[in-house]
Amino acid sequence: MFATFYRKGREGATIEPVDLAPTQPPAATDDGASSEAGGGDEPTPSRYNAVYPVDAQHAVIVNTVSGAVDVISRELADRLGADDDLELDEGTFEYLSTRGYIWQSGHDEAAVIRKLGQQIRDEVRRESPLKLLLIPTYRCNLSCSYCWQQPHVKEYWKDSFDDAMADAAFASMDRLYELKKQETSYTELQLFGGEPLLPNVRPLVERAVLFAEERGWRPRVTTNGMGLKDYAGFFADHPPFEIQISVDGPPDILRIRRRGADFERIAAGIEQLLFYGQTHINMRVNLDLANVEALPELANILIDRKWYTNPKFSTYIAPTRDEDFDKRAMYDKRVPLLQRYLEIRREYPQIEIFQVQGWTGFKQVKLLAETGRMPAPTFQSCDANLHMYVFDARGQIYACNEGNGDSDRAVGRFWPDFQLDEERLGFWRLPIFLQRDTCRNCNLAPMCGGGCAISETHSAYHEGYCRDVKATFEHAMVDYARQSLSQ
Repeated sequence: MFATFYRKGREGATIEPVDLAPTQPPAATDDGASSEAGGGDEPTPSRYNAVYPVDAQHAVIVNTVSGAVDVISRELADRLGADDDLELDEGTFEYLSTRGYIWQSGHDEAAVIRKLGQQIRDEVRRESPLKLLLIPTYRCNLSCSYCWQQPHVKEYWKDSFDDAMADAAFASMDRLYELKKQETSYTELQLFGGEPLLPNVRPLVERAVLFAEERGWRPRVTTNGMGLKDYAGFFADHPPFEIQISVDGPPDILRIRRRGADFERIAAGIEQLLFYGQTHINMRVNLDLANVEALPELANILIDRKWYTNPKFSTYIAPTRDEDFDKRAMYDKRVPLLQRYLEIRREYPQIEIFQVQGWTGFKQVKLLAETGRMPAPTFQSCDANLHMYVFDARGQIYACNEGNGDSDRAVGRFWPDFQLDEERLGFWRLPIFLQRDTCRNCNLAPMCGGGCAISETHSAYHEGYCRDVKATFEHAMVDYARQSLSQ
């Protein structure tokens, strides 16, 4: 009845993944909901099935909890989507059940998945770092066309740390480390901005790197790269674990998109640090329809300069996000952007040097194509759901590096004293799919986690994100299924 191209469970060669269909009702969930809320004893298709037509005869089915992926007949796909009772032969029923596509009773699958999700999130949190971000300044020496910070920092971009505030920030970091070290695997101290490598904040930058070095924490830097050459000598003696640099294209494109940027100045800093060979350089390309056509030229530059072959260098593309959460134009363009990127990649295979990030849905299918298995569900969407704390020059603490700059999003402060608002913090730590009814009932929730918490208060923006994730996942999965059937 169906042809299978992926028959491995997530943990090995058996065709039977972990069976999520309980024979007995599980205990009540942590939130007190009865696991029998669904009622009844009839077999029912999993609410976490995603089924997409591939051609006139075939459909592809994915279960985002079990990780099972199969090509099935369109007839079987229609039967699984029907409201009436399932009518399947014994062999088909058994196979679909062991793959997680059918639950063998009417118990409330969502309640079971909530318990599973909590277990997985706890495990992810234990394996994740404590991320401490320091924003030395909101100032920047560039003016980027898509900057998302500018609307929020016009009134206080001149704020800066004095010695007392710096002392309070580092003391608060030590305090958070003591509170969280048993819940995390290691600690990072990341310099963020604005632009953190400006000359006027150098004393604080150097102090932060030494502070992390003394404690065995991993220093990281996110920069536009313009000041990298000036800091290279210090970084040679005190190397950060990683420096991320945004370069949106070859020199002519970079000048237009990131006004004030000088490609050769940035390149000189990169090459100096690659020569030292102690710090990993991770180059990000913020991608949209205005610069996607320039990717082949940029790839050729990275290859010609021998950066790409350096083990201390990597590069990735990620879609540009909207400069304001009241807008969603860029989300609406993300699927066409991904489609155009894939078209260009077929013609110019050198752009495969760029890893692809930022399209939830695409990366999961990419991993399936590369490894033969879907990634395990994470039940969270970003670092704000885990252990991130952001310190800025106003004395505020945030849970998200894109939520900083707006006092309404702060979860506490470190100056003049240390305080955390656990209720506000809890909003960020609890994934959105547990807070929104539309997310709880979504078949992609275990994979997606509900998306950005900031967009929770901007319904139109969140709807754009949802459409993007669903369309991206369907496009990538159908393309993968077609390629698999043609082999």
